[in-house]
Amino acid sequence: MKIKYILIDKPGDIEVTVKGYQKDPALESIKTFFDHQTGLVIGQKDGRKYRIQYTDIYYIEIQEEKTILFTEADSYFCPLRLYEIVAWGNPFIRISKSVIINVMKLKSFKPLLNSKLEATLMNGDRVEVSRMYIQELKKIIGGQK
Repeated sequence: MKIKYILIDKPGDIEVTVKGYQKDPALESIKTFFDHQTGLVIGQKDGRKYRIQYTDIYYIEIQEEKTILFTEADSYFCPLRLYEIVAWGNPFIRISKSVIINVMKLKSFKPLLNSKLEATLMNGDRVEVSRMYIQELKKIIGGQK
């Protein structure tokens, strides 16, 4: 794979062109990565609808059968179900029955006494990682199997 960067002096939108053989699996991975960078979801708050970029989401949680998106300083209701959000793929992974995190927003994690983990996100929020999902989280963030 060749990567070529062309830097310009004028500010503006970033433009990315990807060329490759249409059946190359790496091409699909690159497409998925860029789709996530530009991906948007609609969130609702106080009767208004907002466009929220995937990259601004820290975690998603089900509370009282409602899906809530958490950003750095706000939260929004979302009409999607967790299984639909899990389908977005990396960097969104399920860490419990009711929570999905954006691993790009993960600051640290520590073990708890009950064989679970506590994950701290970059905005200071803390979420609990269930035992069932610990290995998957470690594999993604630490390269472990």
